[in-house]
Parts: sequence; C-alpha cells; structure tokens
Amino acid sequence: MQSQNQVVEPGSIQPLQQDSPDIHCPSCGRFVGPYTTCPYCGAAISGRIPLKVVKAFTLCFATLGLLFLWWLANRTEIPHLSIVEIESRMNFATVRIDGRIYRAITYDPVSQYLGFWVNDGTGEIHISAYRDTTQALLQTGLIPSPGDDVSIAGSLRIREDYTALTLNTPDLLTRHRPPPATLNSSDITLLDEGRRVALQGEITAFSAPYTGLTLLALKDDTGEITIAIDEMLVALTGSLPEVDVGMMAMVTGTVTLYKGTPQVTLSLTVRSSLCCLTPPNPRQWCGS
Repeated sequence: MQSQNQVVEPGSIQPLQQDSPDIHCPSCGRFVGPYTTCPYCGAAISGRIPLKVVKAFTLCFATLGLLFLWWLANRTEIPHLSIVEIESRMNFATVRIDGRIYRAITYDPVSQYLGFWVNDGTGEIHISAYRDTTQALLQTGLIPSPGDDVSIAGSLRIREDYTALTLNTPDLLTRHRPPPATLNSSDITLLDEGRRVALQGEITAFSAPYTGLTLLALKDDTGEITIAIDEMLVALTGSLPEVDVGMMAMVTGTVTLYKGTPQVTLSLTVRSSLCCLTPPNPRQWCGS
C-alpha cells in the first residue's frame, strides 16, 4: 500500500505569480517599484511614464472638465415657471419668476435685508435679497418698488407653508416700471390694486398711527383718498419733505388695499413721489 503522505521536492512548487521584470532595475536587479530611476545604482528605467507627467495630465483633464461644466451651466437657460407650478421637489432649484410687486417692500438698514412679494396671477412668492445683493441694487438704482413688473431668477426655498426665492446676484433681476396713470381719487377702485397712479389735490390731514407709518389725506374735486408712506421707503430713498395741512400736492404711487379699501402707497423715491406744489417756504420739493 502506498503512503498517502507525499514528499514535496524542494523547488518543485512554482509561485502563483511572478514579479514583472519591469519593477526591477535592469542594472542591479533590485526592486524599484514605480521609480523611473533606480534609487540604488542610479540607472534609468526605460518604458515608463514619469509620475510628474501623469499628475500634470490629470490636473489638466480635471481643469478642462470644470471649464466645460462652467460653460455648460452658463449656456443652459434658467427655466421660467409660474408660481402655481412650483413643487416641493424643486427645493434649492434655480428658476425664473415673472410678476408684479403689489405690496410694500421690507428693508432692514442694519442687516441690509431686502424683501418683497411678487404676484404673477397664479399666486404669490416672497423674494429675499441679502447684504451684498442689496448693496449692489442700491448702488445701481435698481431697487424695485410696488407697481413694478419684474423678472427674477434665484434659488427656491420651499417649506410646508412658505415658498421663497433668494435673489443671489443683482443681474438676475429685470425691472420694468410702467408710467403712472393720471386719475382722480374717485376713479380708483379695488381692481386697480398694483397699478401705478398719479393724483393731485389738497392735503387735508396728516397723521402717524404708529412708528414707521405716515398717512396723508389727499382731497380733490371728486373725493378723498389715503396716501401711505412706509418707513422702509424713507430708509431706502431719504426723508419725507416738509408737508402740512392745506398744502397742494402731486402724488405718484401704487394702489394698495388696506382692509379692502384702496389707498395709494408711495413708491420710487419719497421726494419724487410726493411733490408739494405750495411749500411753506421757497424750497422746491418736487423731484428734489
């Protein structure tokens, strides 16, 4: 009976994988790995791409890839959406919204936060701009106001009960300011909300119901209407000119609603929106 234990002769076992001769120095035979020059004898190892070349090629390829992505992003048109089309899955997406500003603007002179609402006929969305963007809008005179038609592109912020769009750069805001329609106070109705109008009459009352809001009563031959001056407009465009009861004035503003009643809210700059035609002193306030 033959024994099951077999004796293995030395040298009869072959390695499963032999080292490639390319990783050994052809001169001294030592292991050199990826080097292009033997670290032991200094012999040149032929047939290899230098590591510096590989790194340079990789860097160039990555840079070209980034440039291509930048070019593609700038060539891609920002999608236009109506406000009713916005969905929760679009959070942080960049979109463009067209509409009209119907409400007064919110402005914080300390943080330089700017906010306003845009209505496109299908719904409303809140627009926000922060310090750098607000400063650029102020410097270029592109601060929007109620009654302006605007086209705005920005990133969406969507919550369960609130949808907002952040304006990140001023060049993504396009503003069109319709010329005011000259009307009498009795001509203004609920249907004129958001419309820019111009009126002329006598200031019959002047009040400040609370800090931040000034109300004027403007009377003409057909009736009387309230003129609202918000502190946000004053902070953005300058102080209120000197006014008093009995003065004749020309007012340019946007029709807004307060508890269902039409009023005119000053827009543009204070001094160009409220022109006192009979000032109590020789100073000319209109357009100054």
